[in-house]
Amino acid sequence: MQWSLDWGDKAEWLEELAAEQGIRPPALENRKDPALHLAFVWSAFFALQHDRPLGFGVVGRIPFTAIDLYARRYDLAGSDAFERFHLLICSMDAVFVAWVNKPQK
Repeated sequence: MQWSLDWGDKAEWLEELAAEQGIRPPALENRKDPALHLAFVWSAFFALQHDRPLGFGVVGRIPFTAIDLYARRYDLAGSDAFERFHLLICSMDAVFVAWVNKPQK
């Protein structure tokens, strides 16, 4: 998640730079793409972005109720499946909120 936030919008440019110069920049060496089995969680995270509270220049966390409704909509039945989904979304959200709310230099 952190790499996507810091470098995701520059990935194509970094790849072109690497091809032109024959040297991969450190940002590409540290790239971590999400595992294929987590594609559903990634798409859920970005869909749930619209449910987060905003106010006074600060981005809030995705509410539990939004995560719960999303899980129910997509039939994540059973406490283990939901707990895993909830943990992953909250972990991604913590990184995102820290990144967005980071004081500007």
